[in-house]
Amino acid sequence: MQSVTVMDWLHRTDDILAHTARGDVLTITLDGAPVATIGPPPRRPVPVEQLISRRSSLPVVDTASLRNDLDDVLDTTV
Repeated sequence: MQSVTVMDWLHRTDDILAHTARGDVLTITLDGAPVATIGPPPRRPVPVEQLISRRSSLPVVDTASLRNDLDDVLDTTV
């Protein structure tokens, strides 16, 4: 977790919020002591119906072909 001073927070609020939007959690310090923690909001759970809908639109995977492709690329003697 990174920390920023109160002065940094006041002068670089947009930049600091951009970091939190990317998932960073930051601690704001005053005279070296932590006074606040900011981070991204919690993610909303995806409804089961939406997950099922996404699953039905995925392409079919030919597992035998995938295995052959992986065998061609990976060293299986290790």
